[in-house]
Amino acid sequence: MSIFLSRLVVLAVVVLVLWNVSAVGQTNEIEAAQKVVTDAERYFRAGEQKWKENKYSEAKGLFDKAVEVYLYSSLKSDKENGLQTAYLDLIDRVFTLESKLREPKNQSLSQIPKPQPYCPQAEEVNAEVTKLSLNAIESYKAGDYEKTLTILRQLLANEPMNANAYLILGKIHVQRKDIDQAISSFKTALFWDNRLLEAHLMLGRIYYHRGDTIQARNYAVRAGEVDSNDKRTLTLSQLTNGNASVDSKNILENDSSFFTNLQKKLAGELQWGEMSSRDVALVMPFQTDSALDVLGHDFAYVLSLLLPASKVCVIRSEDRERVFDQYGVDSEETLTLASQLKIGLTSGSNLLVVGDYVKDAKGVIEVHARIIRVVDGRYQSEALLDGRSITREVILKDSLQDLRTIQGKVAYQILYQLDKANLKVSQGQLIDSATKIALPKRLGGVANRNPDFSVINSLRKTGCEENLADKVELRGLRLGMTIVDVLKLIPNAAVTTSNFEKTVLLDFQAKAPVPRFKDVQALGLRFFENQLYSIAIVYDAAIKWSSINEFASHIEKTLALPSTRSGGYTFDGRYLFCGNHQLKIMLAGRESGAIHFFDATVPQRINLKIAEQEKSKNQKLAEEEKRKQQAEEQKKKAFKP
Repeated sequence: MSIFLSRLVVLAVVVLVLWNVSAVGQTNEIEAAQKVVTDAERYFRAGEQKWKENKYSEAKGLFDKAVEVYLYSSLKSDKENGLQTAYLDLIDRVFTLESKLREPKNQSLSQIPKPQPYCPQAEEVNAEVTKLSLNAIESYKAGDYEKTLTILRQLLANEPMNANAYLILGKIHVQRKDIDQAISSFKTALFWDNRLLEAHLMLGRIYYHRGDTIQARNYAVRAGEVDSNDKRTLTLSQLTNGNASVDSKNILENDSSFFTNLQKKLAGELQWGEMSSRDVALVMPFQTDSALDVLGHDFAYVLSLLLPASKVCVIRSEDRERVFDQYGVDSEETLTLASQLKIGLTSGSNLLVVGDYVKDAKGVIEVHARIIRVVDGRYQSEALLDGRSITREVILKDSLQDLRTIQGKVAYQILYQLDKANLKVSQGQLIDSATKIALPKRLGGVANRNPDFSVINSLRKTGCEENLADKVELRGLRLGMTIVDVLKLIPNAAVTTSNFEKTVLLDFQAKAPVPRFKDVQALGLRFFENQLYSIAIVYDAAIKWSSINEFASHIEKTLALPSTRSGGYTFDGRYLFCGNHQLKIMLAGRESGAIHFFDATVPQRINLKIAEQEKSKNQKLAEEEKRKQQAEEQKKKAFKP
């Protein structure tokens, strides 16, 4: 008992000591927070006095110092220590003073709608894919199949695993009576989306008209698993079960309702998704010691295009100008930090990129840029190994003739500070992309800022420098293998040919499994110039992955890959761009793990071949038409009444 009591006393002493240490720590933090508020208030009062004396320039300098007391503080800004409340209050007071010099259209923060962030690595790519899909539907419905094929090739170059694209392609083959190619296209569509009702129905219809009732019945069953209440599903089921009295023509061949529903679905995909895991940045026009000139807006525009090369979203420049306009802020005005932060809060961004620059008579420009965590009220900082935290300001100096180079370097240093561990682009790549950006036309002194998607896409395709073709092996399959090599692994596989490429599609649910692919549901291989350039595998659902991130993490670890990125396609997945290669990891049908690995240069090479073929075909048709006209002319000349 005495031993127990002595241990209890020791424990009580330890708890008391820890409580005292904690209490002392809390007291010290509160005192430090109070000092921050006091110091900031002292600068504000001094600035307020200068403001009353109409010394606005001096006042703004003091207001900036007041805000920077919070921005440079190492204390956590929250409601408990009062820093966050005091920081936001300071911003409002300074902004209110500045607003008295303006005529704002709408000064209420709550009434100004938050702009939509611009995230080209996912949302803008999806928007481009959606636009192409809608255009393909319209041209198909208009009966212009050549135009539809051109659009589909562009669509598949952007998203090679788009099930709807293969579905429309199959419908074109049906219209042209090329049934074997139609079957291949519909099966490919199901490979990427096995719940695509229309593809099951089309295959069931084709096999029914061919007299293959067993295959037709299989697809009727699968269609029923997707939607048992669909009228066409019920009709196909009745037909394949011997009820020949059913009137099938209108129901099975009428696809107008399908396209109407698909258009509605695609229009919904244009809406912005949740991006809570991504930083949203607002780039303010860089300021100079005189009235803001064109370079300030130029920096804001270029950086807004370059920053999304990482996982950063941005607020579009035109949206920032809209907030400017609603607050009555002149885009040429030199703003205090408080006003810039107020606009950042209004825009819904959690990062604010601010900067200034000076130019000398010799054509040299010196640029200073900083990143602010808007809600936290602090500059972006970096934790050192010894526990200290430091703030790094981006400072660059170079010839004004090398402006784009400077902007590329600024963008790189900003991205490096934000996420150096996962940064997938080099400084050289950013500089190269910056040099391709043309200054947009200006309307009323403000840039008409439409994003240059070619720049973003060029960055999107430079995720890493590794040669994945030699590194990634999937069940013995590697890119570059010949058809003969593949057939040694998969004997008796059927090879089909279309548009300069050969395809192997295997549904292991319908066929006897190959030991090497015992837990694989489906396999799709594509060859160009007798070399394997695309490997697509859908695994069975025996393993239930809790999320795409869990599955992707397993793949990255197993294959020793760099970190993949989220988004980039119209369905949930993660992707990796390495040199010419692209790896896509996804959950097919939202349950089965799937991988698509391919050489991203081949679709474009195939498109060039097809374009050359079409050009040659058109030339031959033109020559034939010319010969016919010449022959007709000769007949007219030879005619004698």
